[in-house]
Amino acid sequence: VYDLRESLERSHAPLPVGFLAAAAAVGDLSCLEPIAASWIAATEDRWWRDHLAEAFAAIVRREKITRKHALMKKLLQNDLFTGLVLALIAFIVYFLTLSPSIGFIDNGELATVATTLGIAHPTGYPLFTLIGWLFVHLPLGHRVIWNMNLLSALLCSASIYFFYRVFLLFLSNASPLRAGEKRSFYRIAAATGVLSLAFSRTFWSQALSIEVYPLHILFLSVVLLLFLRAVLGNKETAKEPPRTWLLFALCLGLSFTNHMTTILLAPG
Repeated sequence: VYDLRESLERSHAPLPVGFLAAAAAVGDLSCLEPIAASWIAATEDRWWRDHLAEAFAAIVRREKITRKHALMKKLLQNDLFTGLVLALIAFIVYFLTLSPSIGFIDNGELATVATTLGIAHPTGYPLFTLIGWLFVHLPLGHRVIWNMNLLSALLCSASIYFFYRVFLLFLSNASPLRAGEKRSFYRIAAATGVLSLAFSRTFWSQALSIEVYPLHILFLSVVLLLFLRAVLGNKETAKEPPRTWLLFALCLGLSFTNHMTTILLAPG
């Protein structure tokens, strides 16, 4: 770097602004030494100066594009980011197809119970009622039933994120990567599976109107993820910290306060 700077100073030519920008973009002046030497030799030739100035500008543009691609690649390799994108895609579709009013079977009863903090038909669904009451009182500017339907869309979208992590964890442990294989294969497989789930007829229908099942689905996805993490453990330490088991127990208990069919996870 110092040698290059001294050679530029000895030329008694003004330091090219484009060169400084290119050097800042690349972060390594050594690869620009030949261009700088050409600049020094061509300080009296206007055409070459303009030509090299364009070269400096091209380097800056290329490096900016390269960095953007590197950032996008890094984001796509981030499981948290990928899962959130999948959940957002599902939520957008659910929101656009959201039921504007009361739907099928228990929608009216559950909306009324959540609004008045009443008691629904057995088993009462206490956790759902409390969450629904909080959501009903959010200043969203819509009718109560629309707010409750939106809650279902949010719960199902959140479960998509956790199901993606479940699929990814299961695939990575059931079929370890071979030499030369990339984790992107698992990401594509997990994303395909979770999108197929998100837009299946039954799952999609639960995201459009108020019911106790969206909250149940969310708990199932969280419980499965925590259980798999606790059982499979940390690959580096061969065990998982006790807090994973504690979180699993907490979420399992909360799931029972919403729907008793949580017991059906046991045979699996």
